[in-house]
Amino acid sequence: MSIVCGHRGLGTTRPGASFPENTIESIVAAQAAGAEMVEFDVQITRDDVPVLMHDDTLERTTTGSGCVSAWSLAEVQACDAAVGSALRGQGVRAPSLAEVLAAVSMPLNVEIKVADGTCRRHDAARVAEVVLAVLRADPLAGTRGLIISSFDLELLRVVRAQDARVRLGWLIEQDADPSGWIARALDVGCEALHPHHAFITASLAERCAAAGLELNTWTVNDVPRALQLARWGVHTLITDDPAGVAHALAHQ
Repeated sequence: MSIVCGHRGLGTTRPGASFPENTIESIVAAQAAGAEMVEFDVQITRDDVPVLMHDDTLERTTTGSGCVSAWSLAEVQACDAAVGSALRGQGVRAPSLAEVLAAVSMPLNVEIKVADGTCRRHDAARVAEVVLAVLRADPLAGTRGLIISSFDLELLRVVRAQDARVRLGWLIEQDADPSGWIARALDVGCEALHPHHAFITASLAERCAAAGLELNTWTVNDVPRALQLARWGVHTLITDDPAGVAHALAHQ
């Protein structure tokens, strides 16, 4: 049966959401809702600390402003990270990757974000180095189910050069031609392909299985579509609704 993975924890971009995305509060809530795994995003602060944040900038989800890369971890964590959620004003902050590893024991999908040009882009080798250093220090390293994902295939290549064992997944959003996906992912040394669910067909699922590539997908909030993907053998369903998807899978 497919694994249910909470998207940004149980966070959501909807105004008034119960839990703010990419926080320990949302991760714990996702697990309570039935997620067997959680996905979250990391950016790198000015002092080279991986911190949970989807955007390059602070404005959308915190009371801060400017680029994440321009601020230290302490400065980022001085901001309220629950903007747009019901927990605003209750001391929620953006956790570091190390703090998440200490807080939960569940499997994790760590998506490394890369600046799109608005903000300073960190050197890929340094990004890989600081993320891998934190993951290696995890008390559950080697036993916790974990995968690093990114839309940046070259960043994944750098991560692979620094660590031969960590599992890698290539995220795909806009390239709707899947003919070269499998070969490119295998060339980098990825264990998984992470296309948006709109690109997944039964044929793609079969070809990934034949190539030995795990197929994971996002963001699947429609239950009938989730059930279809599960029937096709998709390994992991990243969703904003882990409770609904988990219930449907258990009762199909």
